[in-house]
Amino acid sequence: MAKPIVSFVPAKKKYEGAIRTGIYCRVSSSKKDQLESLTVQISALTNHVAYLPTHVLYDTYIDIASGSNVVGRPGFQRLVKDCQENKIQYVITKSVSRFSRDIVDAMTAIRELTAAGAKIYFLSENIDSDNPDLQVILTIYLAVAEQENYSRSQNIKWGLRYGAEEGLSKNYDRVFYGYKHDRDGHLIIKDDEAENVRLIYRLYLDGHSIVSIIKELRRRKISTPTGKEKWNKRYIDRILSNRKYTGDSVTGAGDNQYLFKDHYPAIISHEFFDAVEFQKQLRSNISESSDGSISRKNTKYSSKKVLRKTVDIEQLMSDLRLDEE
Repeated sequence: MAKPIVSFVPAKKKYEGAIRTGIYCRVSSSKKDQLESLTVQISALTNHVAYLPTHVLYDTYIDIASGSNVVGRPGFQRLVKDCQENKIQYVITKSVSRFSRDIVDAMTAIRELTAAGAKIYFLSENIDSDNPDLQVILTIYLAVAEQENYSRSQNIKWGLRYGAEEGLSKNYDRVFYGYKHDRDGHLIIKDDEAENVRLIYRLYLDGHSIVSIIKELRRRKISTPTGKEKWNKRYIDRILSNRKYTGDSVTGAGDNQYLFKDHYPAIISHEFFDAVEFQKQLRSNISESSDGSISRKNTKYSSKKVLRKTVDIEQLMSDLRLDEE
């Protein structure tokens, strides 16, 4: 029996006669909420193209970048190149803010795409690049968006301040290593963990490096909060940098931080915490090797010798031992 003759039948080009469309999506960072927003953008724009009878989706162009300098984004530049090569005839994006939050930068991006022969449609604003009043309309949209962002920021600041002044913020009573909640949801000292925190502070002021502290914790078989044998350097540094161990709680971020003094029992005194902060500054220009040894050019490091110039280390040690009793 003769073998059947097999020949290749090329697929029908689905782009023939249809408007080749590209969707452009952008988020500011790779944080979880931003990536979720990116997924929503892609899904919404893909569905929108699917409902356009004369359009077909050619490609998706993505950037994870701030809302400025649109020209330097790789996803946008690939979009421009495809428009110039007539691969893309129509561009759809969620909003003009996906191009840029600055009207000048946004119009630069629009002109670059239209010069390459593409038409642009902004879904949220329901406007396309053929509109003769495009720049005026988009300027108004961006101005309104900027004002809304400012108002939202001011509301958040007011909420943080009001919560701080009234003692309503839950951030003040958030559990962290060394503390637990009582029946009323207030922070109280968790004795075994608090003892470890004091040990870490004491070892640091006694001259140990962070690597050396990790080794000592492992030698004493003190497990991490998650039950692991080896502590993380960053976690130890966070403990040594956390002013909350003095009983002072801080909420907010950047220029909008609010301090609630003596909000819960202190594990570390203010004097002891400040001594550690001072010691960290002294060590800032000191290199630390993988074996935990500390060195500085032409200088032999001695934490006790330096500390005694400004604080009474022995008194601090005594105070800490009193705290443990």
